[in-house]
Amino acid sequence: AAAGALGRIGDLRATAGLLEALADTDASVRSSAAYALGALAGVRVDCLEGWCDHAEPVTRSLGARVVPALTVAMTDRHGQVRAAAAWALGWMKDTRATLPLVRALKDRDPAVRARGAHSLGLLRDRRATVSLIAALTDRDPQVGAASAKALGHLADPLAAPALIAALRHKDSNVRMEAAGSLGAMKRQDALPALIAVSENDPGLFVRHRAEDAISAILGDEHPDDE
Repeated sequence: AAAGALGRIGDLRATAGLLEALADTDASVRSSAAYALGALAGVRVDCLEGWCDHAEPVTRSLGARVVPALTVAMTDRHGQVRAAAAWALGWMKDTRATLPLVRALKDRDPAVRARGAHSLGLLRDRRATVSLIAALTDRDPQVGAASAKALGHLADPLAAPALIAALRHKDSNVRMEAAGSLGAMKRQDALPALIAVSENDPGLFVRHRAEDAISAILGDEHPDDE
């Protein structure tokens, strides 16, 4: 509870205490510390956008100290700690976290895999493209959906064929995120498949997402009905 409160306070000076908590003998304390460090990274992002004075030296120091510690936490024997560390690493916006997060896509815990995919999307490092493509077919659909969304953030053309194929995935969330990513990437080659999804998919939200993607690709937010 105390570790979580430090993160909510948003005080960068809390970093030392949270790093100490990350090595606590209690797994729940370690996971709370990891989540709190991610919350502090949210403060870092606000600072970089001009909300804080003298942000740059402070935020560089935060990343330098926190990313290695969270990377170690990614090897914790408790899945809850690994999942928390994977989530927090995404908010660090530090590509040193890319390879540990790619490894997380093969974790035995699906929550860790899903958090890893989500964070790779935040990092936008295209070194993760091939691994995220493979994760589209993860046995857990939450991982597939997170990977589809992440690929949209990376916007790597290499992922387009796999995302088009994912429009036929058995899970509606995977199909929906694949449609959204293809729209974000403005893939003209995805239009035939997206039109088919918008007309035929059994999921209402999937059809709507496909319609939005078509509008984004065509550059028309309010296309005329035909």
